[in-house]
Amino acid sequence: GAGTAELLAAMDLALGALDARDASAPARLPVDRVFTVEGFGTVVTGTLWRGRAATGDTLELLPGAKTVRVRRVQVHGATVDEARAGQRTALALHGVEKDDVTRGDWLVAPGSLRSSRILDVRFELLPDIPKPWPAQSRIRFHLGAGETLGRLVVLEGDAVVPGSSALAQLRLESAVVAARGDRFVIRS
Repeated sequence: GAGTAELLAAMDLALGALDARDASAPARLPVDRVFTVEGFGTVVTGTLWRGRAATGDTLELLPGAKTVRVRRVQVHGATVDEARAGQRTALALHGVEKDDVTRGDWLVAPGSLRSSRILDVRFELLPDIPKPWPAQSRIRFHLGAGETLGRLVVLEGDAVVPGSSALAQLRLESAVVAARGDRFVIRS
C-alpha cells in the first residue's frame, strides 16, 4: 500500500488534464457484451465514446442498420435517465433480439455513421517492431470491441519502416464502423 495516495493523486492530475469526451456529438457506443435480462429483453454494454444515450432514444445498430429504442439506461449498475460520453453503460433495447447483436457492433445516433469494408488510414508502425511492414499484408484489425481480418495496402512506398507512417487502405472481410480520427490496432 506504500505510495497509493501519491499514485491516485498523480492519476487524478493526469486525468484532469485530458479533454472531456464530447457529450454534444451524436451518440456512439461500441458493444462489448450482449445478454438477455428477464423483463427487459436484450441488453448491451460498452463505454459511450461520444454523445448521450437516454431512455426513449432511437439508435441505429451497425453494421446491420437496424433501428432500436432504448428502454432503460444504467451507468455502473445504477439506473439513470441518460448516460454521457465516457461512462460505462448498459442499455436495455427494444426492437432487437440477442442473437442479432454481437460483440464489435455499434450503437450510433441514426444516420451519423455508416459501416464500410474499405478504410483510408494513416498507418503508424511502432519503433520497436523488428522489421519493415510489407506493402500488402494480411492483418487483424481491431476497433472498439471488434476484430476482423483483412489486408493492409500501403499506398506510399514498398513498406513501412519501424517508427514511421504511411497512407494506407484497409480492405476488410467484415464491415466496421469507423469515424475520422479513430485510433485502431493492427496485428499480423
